[in-house]
Amino acid sequence: RRYDAEMLLSDHYDVSPRSIRKWVANLNLTKKPKGKVLLYDIETSRATFKMFWTGKQWVNTNQMVDYPQIISVAWKYLGEDKMYSLTWDAEHSDQILVDEFLKHYNSADLVVGFNNDNFDNRWVQARAIYHGFELNNYVRSWDIIKEIKRIARLAGYSLKFLCEYYGVVKKHQHEGMIMWDKVEDG
Repeated sequence: RRYDAEMLLSDHYDVSPRSIRKWVANLNLTKKPKGKVLLYDIETSRATFKMFWTGKQWVNTNQMVDYPQIISVAWKYLGEDKMYSLTWDAEHSDQILVDEFLKHYNSADLVVGFNNDNFDNRWVQARAIYHGFELNNYVRSWDIIKEIKRIARLAGYSLKFLCEYYGVVKKHQHEGMIMWDKVEDG
């Protein structure tokens, strides 16, 4: 597998496999991280508001009919093949999901995700506090989007764009808002 990856990258960047090996060595990519590295992603429900009209307007939290929750979480540990996932219960409550996922989140030495510093981590932490669960505030985080912005100036930073730009497996397409209606409405 290593040879195939070297050949693929050398073809993509039009350099020799030896150059790829040097880049890997210089970036310390051959060292396996110490500890448990948790790769994860969450999906959340939408908020519903009571409003008098459409258009640009300030929407206050007292107009919120229901507060969004975590619909699902999927994760795996770096270096392992097994994937895990949880979804909210039949009453659309994320309490059990959050409780179960925190056992993994809290024990991780590092969590990795796409925009997880601005979104996923904060949601997990907010819902843990809401439900009164124990939360490890010292879990380190590595955010893929922050890292790519740090090292490369690109035309866009969406997951779809990055996958296309770097020629990796593409993000699965879905129906957009229709899919969210189906998920939230069962």
